[in-house]
Amino acid sequence: MSKNMLVFLVVGFYCLIVMAIGIYSNRVNKNTTEDYFLASRTVGPIVSFFTLTASFYSAYLLMGAVGFFYTHGFAMLMTTTYGACYGLWYWVLGGPIHLIGRKFGHGTPADMIEHYYESKKLGSLVSIMLCAFTVPYLSMQYTAIGMAFQLITDGAISYRVGAIILGGICCAYVFLGGFRSVALTDLFQGMFFMFIAWGLGIYFLFEAGGITELFKGIAAQDQAMLSLPGPKGFYTWGVWLSFIVLYTIMPAIRPDTWQRAYAVKNLGAWKKACFHTAWALPVTYLVTMFTSFGLRINVPGLEGVQTEQALIAYFNMVSPIVGIIILAAAMAAAMSTIDSVLLVSSQYLTEDIIKRYMPNKFSDSQLARIGQIFTVVLTLIALLVTMSPPQFMVMMTALFYGFGCLLWPLLGCIIWPRGTKAGSIACIVVSCVLIVILKLGDFGTYVYGLHFIAWGVVTSGVVYVVVSLMTRPPSDEMVEAYHGYLREKFWSKFTFGRK
Repeated sequence: MSKNMLVFLVVGFYCLIVMAIGIYSNRVNKNTTEDYFLASRTVGPIVSFFTLTASFYSAYLLMGAVGFFYTHGFAMLMTTTYGACYGLWYWVLGGPIHLIGRKFGHGTPADMIEHYYESKKLGSLVSIMLCAFTVPYLSMQYTAIGMAFQLITDGAISYRVGAIILGGICCAYVFLGGFRSVALTDLFQGMFFMFIAWGLGIYFLFEAGGITELFKGIAAQDQAMLSLPGPKGFYTWGVWLSFIVLYTIMPAIRPDTWQRAYAVKNLGAWKKACFHTAWALPVTYLVTMFTSFGLRINVPGLEGVQTEQALIAYFNMVSPIVGIIILAAAMAAAMSTIDSVLLVSSQYLTEDIIKRYMPNKFSDSQLARIGQIFTVVLTLIALLVTMSPPQFMVMMTALFYGFGCLLWPLLGCIIWPRGTKAGSIACIVVSCVLIVILKLGDFGTYVYGLHFIAWGVVTSGVVYVVVSLMTRPPSDEMVEAYHGYLREKFWSKFTFGRK
């Protein structure tokens, strides 16, 4: 059997599984927006755990992260530090989001922020910003899975055709089952991906003769691989600080994470999912480091993009079949990211745009259908962009974490009662303008040593506090409805030994 025939069998089998999940989800669909976008808020702890981790995993972990460890060494292990923080922040921020969302029936970030600050203009601003940052990111993800398919077939299938095939499958199961499809496919994809990632790390440990021998082999190549800032000098204190700002808290307020906090069935289920995320992500990065070090010992001398394909280069020599399975895992990880972004983009367009600006024009079941239509429309747009990505779309993809400025209005909703509508509007506008200027101004990714998105997040926080202290906060009734409720239902759990 030829390699490409085996590729089509593996990918075809995978596609059959996810389509079966989509068909099942469609059969139990209640044809409401809450069911289509949030699975009727009934997701349990196991599925929540896998949908949190699988959405975070992407092809990056088996390719980009492997390349980073290969190039920059032990310093990259800082990812395990902020990986552990994900679980903490998912709980600290996601817990209140879940409780408030269930109490008031919120479905999107704009719902909560508009309601608390009593401002439709602010809600609209949040909606526009999220759509502006999320939809271009979706387009680039389709390019990523297309490139993976091209790689796995040795160029027999172009990345454009690969994007159409896999993007179409992804669209189909999201269209059929909405969030239920996304969550259940994340369960399957997450288990598959973790098995492959952990299995590879264990394989390279045994292949090297244990962890001591693995590190001895790396040290023999380059001592700088085991120290800061790494052999290339990349991991400076500015980079570390940027990673802490961007990748400890920001994943907890990603649009798809917010959606998962709304969808989980109760606070206890969310707590369990967050706890297990706190150990699973660091362990996965740790075993990825073992994989990368093993690859550097066995396939030395790779540079640039070659480092991201080190796994494929190695297994093309050792076992092409395993290489195919690894690339299938990378595609599964990429699709678990795509389906999440696709659904949440459809939700924002449906609930934050159509429902908000055409109130009472459509029934709830009609809005659910509109959401399905947007799923198809967004896929078509993303695929068209994938054929020849315009430069501004590439730039907007780089700005994906620009939504980080929402951290401050969120903290105003759940922690700091003094936050105001004016402060929220000011911090969002200032952050968006600043990061676009820094990006268009060609200042580079790191401006004075700090990532340009981090500048936006930090600056917006200062603006939010200063403007809020100068303006009127929400009504006492609204503050009590949010902060009083959370003090009783959530923050009282953090007693720290007090009775």
